[in-house]
Amino acid sequence: MKTSDYWTCIGVETSVPWPTKETKVHFDGHDFILRPESETNAPSIAFEHGSKGIPNEIAITIVRRFMSSLSWVYGYGLRETFWMGGARQIGIGKSPKWSTQTTHFDPTYLPTLSDPKQKLALALYRDALSTNNIAYKFLGLARILNIIAKTAREHQTWVNLKIGLITDPDALKIVSSLKAKGLDVGEHIYKSGRCAVAHANEDPIVDPDDSSDLRRMHEELPLILSLAQIVIEHELKVKSQSTVWKEHLYELSGFKSEIPKKLIDEVVTGSIRNVKDEEIGLRFTIGLRSKPKYVGLSNMSVLDAEMNQGVLSILLGSSDQTLKIWIGLDLKNERLVYDPYDGMRFSDVGTRDSLEAIGGFLMFKKELFLNGSIEIRNADTDSILGFTDPFIPTNIDLGRTIKNFDASLVELEEYLSKRK
Repeated sequence: MKTSDYWTCIGVETSVPWPTKETKVHFDGHDFILRPESETNAPSIAFEHGSKGIPNEIAITIVRRFMSSLSWVYGYGLRETFWMGGARQIGIGKSPKWSTQTTHFDPTYLPTLSDPKQKLALALYRDALSTNNIAYKFLGLARILNIIAKTAREHQTWVNLKIGLITDPDALKIVSSLKAKGLDVGEHIYKSGRCAVAHANEDPIVDPDDSSDLRRMHEELPLILSLAQIVIEHELKVKSQSTVWKEHLYELSGFKSEIPKKLIDEVVTGSIRNVKDEEIGLRFTIGLRSKPKYVGLSNMSVLDAEMNQGVLSILLGSSDQTLKIWIGLDLKNERLVYDPYDGMRFSDVGTRDSLEAIGGFLMFKKELFLNGSIEIRNADTDSILGFTDPFIPTNIDLGRTIKNFDASLVELEEYLSKRK
């Protein structure tokens, strides 16, 4: 360990699904270690910043920005409980509260932001969702509207103009109920919601001890939440996870952040030419989502590449070229393209490693045909570059195909055992 190493470790209370094993996440140029809950320690985030010369105060802000991005993507609160610093990762003692854990933690999409208004909006969003006080949760979400609406009139007018963008069924029911009562939705949200919590010198006032006040605010919470989300996504242009999924942005998002922008822009213009491997500058690991890595499919290099009409086609090969797999980055349509039939090939180069790689490849293809979702990672950082929807094979006898894969795997295993 270098003497300059210094870690900031923050314990969290969260409804964001938290990984059950230690997980490294790369975000905005930094690496964060998400550590799972144990019998004695709370779930926590560890960030090494001393070797980069980042002061403690700035380091904590960086971690909080990361937390706010997680909160926005997953739509849940993420509250820090306690933080400590030292020359190594430090466990944070747990409180009586519980956290949500998952074995399929997926930080594929985390928006990195440069606009101060965007950063503030996500910080307010996380802060609001992290409080258990209904009134202050409502006020925290209402503050997000103030980022784009400075005055009371602007606030009310904006709400009435944008309620047509609401899609959440619970929020739509509240809008219908308020209108049925003859209320102006924008005025009601501002006066009986935001101001009633923020001020105590004029009616209406929310009394924290009055259950009827808190019940009303709880019932109207889906409406202010939807309005805050509209500010963030439609006004401040921070995409939600649902939009990313609908537009298939997850298929190429990592590629577009790690392949040089100059090359990406040239592909999008429709240029046609060969591409050198150093222009791409990456090595790749190919696998399936939620599956262990396959032998032979790690650290694959670029053997050949070309751009043609908006698609960057890349031929990847294993180190001994036993395995060759073609992938296409369709940058105009946001799709990761591959050919599971003719675009994936293997050849025995006469070594045991080659045969083991072929075994890994056959298992990969078998599980791909069983509705696997291809996932491609940066071989050096292990960060996700993109992934596809589950593969649905057509025009084949799937049962017989899987039996053929199994038979080939058994035959290969028997052959390898005889060569020991």
